[in-house]
Amino acid sequence: MERLKFLKFTLNLYTQYRNKPLAYVKGSDSIELPLGNTTFDFTVHDTNHKESIQFKGFDHTDKDQKIQLTLECNDVTYDINSISNFSVQDNKYVDNKLISSVNEIVFNGTLHLDFFTTWFSCNFLQGGLLTNDDFDLWKRHEDYYTPQDICLNDKTQLDRHKHYDVLISGTCFTSPLHHQYENMVPYTLQKICKRNITNVSFDGLNAYASLHNANVLVDFYKMNTMILSPSNQFQLPVKKQFLDKTFVYTYVRSQTKLTGNHIFGKVRDEMLKANRNRKREVEAVIESMYLDLVRKCKAKDVQLILWPYKSKPSTLWHKYKDIDLEIDGDPKALSQLLEKPVD
Repeated sequence: MERLKFLKFTLNLYTQYRNKPLAYVKGSDSIELPLGNTTFDFTVHDTNHKESIQFKGFDHTDKDQKIQLTLECNDVTYDINSISNFSVQDNKYVDNKLISSVNEIVFNGTLHLDFFTTWFSCNFLQGGLLTNDDFDLWKRHEDYYTPQDICLNDKTQLDRHKHYDVLISGTCFTSPLHHQYENMVPYTLQKICKRNITNVSFDGLNAYASLHNANVLVDFYKMNTMILSPSNQFQLPVKKQFLDKTFVYTYVRSQTKLTGNHIFGKVRDEMLKANRNRKREVEAVIESMYLDLVRKCKAKDVQLILWPYKSKPSTLWHKYKDIDLEIDGDPKALSQLLEKPVD
């Protein structure tokens, strides 16, 4: 597995003042900052890396004093606002307080850079998944703060303490992010069905990721019914080590949520190459995951409905399906299936 063990960053400080020099503190020493650019290099080994630098010398009588901040890695400038905050300390006329989203310093105090996992996902992997936890749902991130679970009608995180009635685990064809979602079955199903529907579907997943998410939901959440609408693209994921996390690529197309370069390059081409000429092996893995899901649901008394989103699903899904239903078709048949008692 390809490994990226560390990233080297440069923090640029552009210092300005008229007659009152500014300084930073290193250990017990106070070091004066020259006018213009000063660089601090540091190495990041994990996605929760933290850096801090103390500054002093700010004086209210020098109105030109300020330090502008930019962050670079491999000569590319990255977002510093989302990882920065500043503890204002030891100023004559300003109370001590914490300022978030900092790209300019005008007070004495300490700058903190607090990195986090989705910051790396969005800036280096175009929203790609970084995880080491088996209970994480696999999805792309649109931004740093998009909830991990996007549910029907409200963007809230799933609650492990709640008992859900019906969970739909699907792909872009049932996702709230898909265009014209109001015309899709999950949305309409809630309107015509007496059951309470919660949709947990994500864009662009292949069959392996579909089964991973369904198994996670059954393993860690309580529900009466699981509707699985899996992908027809049978591919095993590509995994790469990224700092202290594992980057997992499981998507059926190359479109990305975010612009910018992908640090692992043409990862989709690698996935397609890795899955080439392995159709039977891959299908066997997918079938095993599905049968494991069936056993879990039976043991937990969860009704499982397999709903391929095409009227002509893959041979495997055709073998086990409970219902055929087009993505924008009539949801009444599925509604009737939900009203049947669980075997």
